[in-house]
Amino acid sequence: MKLSCADYSFPSLPHAQALRLVAMLGFAGVDLGLFAGRSEVGPATAPSDIPQLVARLRRALDEAGLTVADMFVQVSGDFTSRAINHPTASVRAEVFDQLLTNLDLAAALGAPGMTVLPGALFPDGWDASVDRSARTLTSLVLAAQERGLGLSVEPHIESLIGTVASTEELLARTPGLTLTLDHAHFIRGGEPQSAVDRLLPHARHLQVRGGSPTQLQASMADNVIDFRVVMEQLSELDYAGWVATEYVWSEWYECNRVDNLTETAALRDVLLAAIA
Repeated sequence: MKLSCADYSFPSLPHAQALRLVAMLGFAGVDLGLFAGRSEVGPATAPSDIPQLVARLRRALDEAGLTVADMFVQVSGDFTSRAINHPTASVRAEVFDQLLTNLDLAAALGAPGMTVLPGALFPDGWDASVDRSARTLTSLVLAAQERGLGLSVEPHIESLIGTVASTEELLARTPGLTLTLDHAHFIRGGEPQSAVDRLLPHARHLQVRGGSPTQLQASMADNVIDFRVVMEQLSELDYAGWVATEYVWSEWYECNRVDNLTETAALRDVLLAAIA
Protein backbone atom coordinates (compact mmCIF):
# COMPACT_ATOMS: atom_id res chain seq x y z
CA MET A 1 0.00 0.00 0.00
CA LYS A 2 1.10 3.51 -0.82
CA LEU A 3 0.91 6.53 1.46
CA SER A 4 -0.02 10.03 0.37
CA CYS A 5 -0.84 13.29 2.10
CA ALA A 6 -3.42 15.93 1.28
CA ASP A 7 -1.97 19.20 0.00
CA TYR A 8 -4.83 21.00 1.78
CA SER A 9 -3.46 19.92 5.18
CA PHE A 10 -1.24 23.01 5.02
CA PRO A 11 -3.34 25.87 3.60
CA SER A 12 -1.21 28.60 5.20
CA LEU A 13 1.63 27.72 2.81
CA PRO A 14 1.82 28.63 -0.87
CA HIS A 15 0.85 25.56 -2.86
CA ALA A 16 4.34 24.74 -4.14
CA GLN A 17 5.69 24.92 -0.58
CA ALA A 18 2.89 22.67 0.69
CA LEU A 19 3.88 20.08 -1.91
CA ARG A 20 7.51 20.28 -0.86
CA LEU A 21 6.49 19.81 2.78
CA VAL A 22 4.49 16.71 1.83
CA ALA A 23 7.61 15.33 0.17
CA MET A 24 9.80 16.28 3.17
CA LEU A 25 7.46 14.26 5.38
CA GLY A 26 8.37 11.22 3.33
CA PHE A 27 5.19 10.77 1.30
CA ALA A 28 5.45 9.52 -2.27
CA GLY A 29 2.04 10.79 -3.31
CA VAL A 30 -0.20 13.79 -2.79
CA ASP A 31 -3.95 14.28 -2.81
CA LEU A 32 -4.68 17.43 -4.78
CA GLY A 33 -7.64 19.36 -3.37
CA LEU A 34 -9.17 21.67 -5.97
CA PHE A 35 -11.87 23.50 -4.01
CA ALA A 36 -13.77 26.43 -5.48
CA GLY A 37 -13.08 29.54 -3.43
CA ARG A 38 -11.11 27.67 -0.75
CA SER A 39 -7.84 26.50 -2.28
CA GLU A 40 -5.01 28.32 -3.97
CA VAL A 41 -5.46 26.13 -7.05
CA GLY A 42 -9.15 25.79 -7.82
CA PRO A 43 -10.91 23.38 -10.17
CA ALA A 44 -11.01 23.96 -13.89
CA THR A 45 -14.11 25.90 -14.86
CA ALA A 46 -13.77 25.39 -18.63
CA PRO A 47 -11.64 23.21 -20.96
CA SER A 48 -9.50 26.26 -21.77
CA ASP A 49 -8.25 26.23 -18.14
CA ILE A 50 -6.65 22.80 -18.47
CA PRO A 51 -3.34 23.58 -20.23
CA GLN A 52 -2.40 26.29 -17.73
CA LEU A 53 -3.41 24.19 -14.72
CA VAL A 54 -1.53 21.16 -16.00
CA ALA A 55 1.61 23.22 -16.60
CA ARG A 56 1.45 24.84 -13.17
CA LEU A 57 0.68 21.68 -11.23
CA ARG A 58 3.05 19.44 -13.18
CA ARG A 59 5.94 21.85 -12.58
CA ALA A 60 5.26 21.96 -8.82
CA LEU A 61 4.74 18.18 -8.60
CA ASP A 62 7.96 17.46 -10.46
CA GLU A 63 9.93 19.87 -8.30
CA ALA A 64 8.63 18.12 -5.18
CA GLY A 65 9.05 14.64 -6.66
CA LEU A 66 5.43 13.66 -5.97
CA THR A 67 2.88 11.46 -7.72
CA VAL A 68 -0.80 12.44 -7.83
CA ALA A 69 -2.60 9.91 -5.62
CA ASP A 70 -6.06 11.45 -6.08
CA MET A 71 -7.74 14.64 -7.26
CA PHE A 72 -10.54 15.87 -5.00
CA VAL A 73 -12.81 18.38 -6.74
CA GLN A 74 -15.41 20.59 -5.07
CA VAL A 75 -17.14 23.01 -7.42
CA SER A 76 -18.78 25.11 -4.68
CA GLY A 77 -17.98 26.41 -1.22
CA ASP A 78 -21.15 24.83 0.20
CA PHE A 79 -22.92 21.48 -0.09
CA THR A 80 -26.18 22.53 -1.76
CA SER A 81 -25.97 25.43 -4.22
CA ARG A 82 -24.15 23.37 -6.87
CA ALA A 83 -24.75 19.84 -5.65
CA ILE A 84 -24.67 17.03 -8.20
CA ASN A 85 -28.25 16.20 -7.20
CA HIS A 86 -29.60 19.74 -7.17
CA PRO A 87 -33.37 19.76 -7.85
CA THR A 88 -32.89 22.17 -10.79
CA ALA A 89 -31.91 20.30 -13.95
CA SER A 90 -29.93 23.21 -15.40
CA VAL A 91 -27.76 23.40 -12.26
CA ARG A 92 -27.09 19.65 -12.41
CA ALA A 93 -26.13 19.92 -16.07
CA GLU A 94 -23.74 22.78 -15.37
CA VAL A 95 -22.09 20.91 -12.51
CA PHE A 96 -21.84 17.74 -14.58
CA ASP A 97 -20.10 19.61 -17.41
CA GLN A 98 -17.60 21.15 -15.01
CA LEU A 99 -16.84 17.77 -13.46
CA LEU A 100 -16.29 16.32 -16.94
CA THR A 101 -13.74 19.06 -17.56
CA ASN A 102 -11.98 18.18 -14.31
CA LEU A 103 -11.93 14.50 -15.26
CA ASP A 104 -9.91 15.61 -18.30
CA LEU A 105 -7.62 17.54 -15.96
CA ALA A 106 -7.18 14.50 -13.70
CA ALA A 107 -6.33 12.34 -16.70
CA ALA A 108 -3.82 14.89 -17.97
CA LEU A 109 -2.10 14.92 -14.55
CA GLY A 110 -1.91 11.13 -14.41
CA ALA A 111 -4.22 10.80 -11.41
CA PRO A 112 -5.70 7.32 -10.89
CA GLY A 113 -9.09 8.84 -10.21
CA MET A 114 -11.19 11.72 -8.98
CA THR A 115 -13.22 12.24 -5.82
CA VAL A 116 -16.42 14.30 -5.77
CA LEU A 117 -19.07 15.08 -3.17
CA PRO A 118 -22.17 12.82 -3.16
CA GLY A 119 -24.85 15.49 -3.01
CA ALA A 120 -27.22 16.71 -0.35
CA LEU A 121 -30.60 15.79 1.10
CA PHE A 122 -33.08 18.25 -0.41
CA PRO A 123 -36.60 19.16 0.81
CA ASP A 124 -38.27 16.83 -1.73
CA GLY A 125 -37.02 13.90 0.32
CA TRP A 126 -34.56 11.04 0.42
CA ASP A 127 -35.84 8.99 -2.52
CA ALA A 128 -35.86 11.91 -4.94
CA SER A 129 -32.49 13.20 -3.69
CA VAL A 130 -30.72 9.84 -3.93
CA ASP A 131 -32.30 9.09 -7.33
CA ARG A 132 -30.92 12.33 -8.80
CA SER A 133 -27.52 11.68 -7.25
CA ALA A 134 -27.40 8.11 -8.59
CA ARG A 135 -28.38 9.18 -12.10
CA THR A 136 -25.77 11.93 -12.27
CA LEU A 137 -23.07 9.77 -10.73
CA THR A 138 -23.79 6.85 -13.07
CA SER A 139 -23.09 9.10 -16.04
CA LEU A 140 -19.98 10.49 -14.34
CA VAL A 141 -18.67 6.98 -13.59
CA LEU A 142 -19.01 6.06 -17.28
CA ALA A 143 -17.21 9.24 -18.31
CA ALA A 144 -14.39 8.50 -15.87
CA GLN A 145 -14.06 4.94 -17.15
CA GLU A 146 -13.79 6.24 -20.72
CA ARG A 147 -10.77 8.25 -19.54
CA GLY A 148 -9.21 5.32 -17.67
CA LEU A 149 -10.05 6.83 -14.27
CA GLY A 150 -11.89 5.75 -11.15
CA LEU A 151 -14.69 7.89 -9.77
CA SER A 152 -15.56 7.97 -6.08
CA VAL A 153 -17.63 9.96 -3.64
CA GLU A 154 -16.70 10.84 -0.10
CA PRO A 155 -19.49 10.14 2.41
CA HIS A 156 -19.44 12.98 4.90
CA ILE A 157 -21.37 14.69 7.66
CA GLU A 158 -24.20 16.88 6.31
CA SER A 159 -24.27 14.98 3.02
CA LEU A 160 -26.81 12.69 1.41
CA ILE A 161 -24.83 9.70 2.69
CA GLY A 162 -23.84 10.49 6.25
CA THR A 163 -24.48 6.94 7.48
CA VAL A 164 -23.20 3.51 6.48
CA ALA A 165 -26.71 2.39 5.48
CA SER A 166 -27.34 5.39 3.22
CA THR A 167 -23.89 4.97 1.66
CA GLU A 168 -24.66 1.34 0.86
CA GLU A 169 -27.95 2.40 -0.71
CA LEU A 170 -26.30 4.92 -3.04
CA LEU A 171 -23.69 2.32 -4.03
CA ALA A 172 -26.44 -0.19 -4.82
CA ARG A 173 -28.14 2.33 -7.11
CA THR A 174 -24.96 3.45 -8.91
CA PRO A 175 -23.08 0.78 -10.89
CA GLY A 176 -19.32 1.26 -10.83
CA LEU A 177 -19.32 3.92 -8.13
CA THR A 178 -16.59 3.62 -5.49
CA LEU A 179 -15.78 5.42 -2.25
CA THR A 180 -13.16 7.76 -0.93
CA LEU A 181 -13.57 6.54 2.61
CA ASP A 182 -12.86 8.59 5.74
CA HIS A 183 -13.84 6.72 8.92
CA ALA A 184 -13.84 9.92 10.97
CA HIS A 185 -17.13 11.19 9.48
CA PHE A 186 -18.99 8.04 10.50
CA ILE A 187 -17.32 7.78 13.92
CA ARG A 188 -18.31 11.39 14.67
CA GLY A 189 -21.84 10.45 13.61
CA GLY A 190 -21.96 7.73 16.25
CA GLU A 191 -21.35 4.61 14.18
CA PRO A 192 -18.95 1.88 15.37
CA GLN A 193 -15.79 1.20 13.42
CA SER A 194 -16.99 -2.34 12.68
CA ALA A 195 -19.90 -0.90 10.68
CA VAL A 196 -17.67 1.54 8.79
CA ASP A 197 -15.22 -1.25 7.96
CA ARG A 198 -18.02 -2.95 5.96
CA LEU A 199 -17.47 -0.24 3.35
CA LEU A 200 -13.78 -1.03 2.81
CA PRO A 201 -14.42 -3.39 -0.14
CA HIS A 202 -16.00 -0.42 -1.96
CA ALA A 203 -13.06 1.94 -1.35
CA ARG A 204 -11.03 3.22 -4.29
CA HIS A 205 -9.17 5.66 -2.06
CA LEU A 206 -8.76 6.13 1.68
CA GLN A 207 -8.48 9.36 3.66
CA VAL A 208 -7.36 8.88 7.26
CA ARG A 209 -7.10 11.14 10.29
CA GLY A 210 -7.78 10.86 13.98
CA GLY A 211 -11.42 10.91 14.99
CA SER A 212 -13.74 10.25 17.91
CA PRO A 213 -17.47 10.34 18.73
CA THR A 214 -17.05 13.95 19.87
CA GLN A 215 -14.42 15.18 17.38
CA LEU A 216 -14.60 14.96 13.61
CA GLN A 217 -10.85 15.56 13.59
CA ALA A 218 -8.89 14.45 16.65
CA SER A 219 -5.27 14.33 17.65
CA MET A 220 -3.75 10.87 17.61
CA ALA A 221 -3.81 10.99 21.42
CA ASP A 222 -7.63 11.33 21.32
CA ASN A 223 -8.17 9.11 18.30
CA VAL A 224 -10.39 6.02 18.66
CA ILE A 225 -10.03 4.62 15.12
CA ASP A 226 -7.91 1.46 15.04
CA PHE A 227 -5.84 2.04 11.93
CA ARG A 228 -3.99 -1.23 12.44
CA VAL A 229 -7.29 -3.07 11.91
CA VAL A 230 -8.07 -0.91 8.87
CA MET A 231 -4.70 -1.65 7.27
CA GLU A 232 -5.01 -5.38 8.02
CA GLN A 233 -8.39 -5.51 6.31
CA LEU A 234 -7.08 -3.59 3.32
CA SER A 235 -4.27 -6.11 3.03
CA GLU A 236 -6.75 -8.98 3.10
CA LEU A 237 -8.70 -7.23 0.34
CA ASP A 238 -5.51 -6.87 -1.77
CA TYR A 239 -6.13 -3.13 -1.79
CA ALA A 240 -3.77 -1.54 -4.29
CA GLY A 241 -4.73 2.10 -3.90
CA TRP A 242 -3.39 4.95 -1.82
CA VAL A 243 -3.97 5.69 1.86
CA ALA A 244 -3.89 9.45 2.39
CA THR A 245 -3.41 11.32 5.63
CA GLU A 246 -6.00 14.08 5.58
CA TYR A 247 -5.75 16.47 8.48
CA VAL A 248 -7.55 19.64 7.42
CA TRP A 249 -7.51 23.19 8.73
CA SER A 250 -11.05 24.54 8.92
CA GLU A 251 -13.46 26.05 11.42
CA TRP A 252 -16.04 23.50 10.23
CA TYR A 253 -16.66 21.13 13.16
CA GLU A 254 -13.63 22.70 14.87
CA CYS A 255 -11.16 21.05 12.52
CA ASN A 256 -8.70 23.82 13.39
CA ARG A 257 -8.01 22.57 16.90
CA VAL A 258 -5.06 20.28 16.17
CA ASP A 259 -1.49 20.78 14.96
CA ASN A 260 -1.72 19.41 11.44
CA LEU A 261 2.01 19.00 10.96
CA THR A 262 2.56 17.11 14.21
CA GLU A 263 -0.53 14.93 13.79
CA THR A 264 0.24 14.14 10.15
CA ALA A 265 3.70 12.92 11.14
CA ALA A 266 2.29 10.90 14.04
CA LEU A 267 -0.35 9.27 11.85
CA ARG A 268 2.22 8.57 9.15
CA ASP A 269 4.26 6.61 11.69
CA VAL A 270 1.21 4.62 12.82
CA LEU A 271 0.46 3.70 9.21
CA LEU A 272 4.06 2.74 8.47
CA ALA A 273 4.14 0.53 11.56
CA ALA A 274 0.88 -1.14 10.50
CA ILE A 275 2.21 -1.79 7.00
CA ALA A 276 5.45 -3.20 8.41
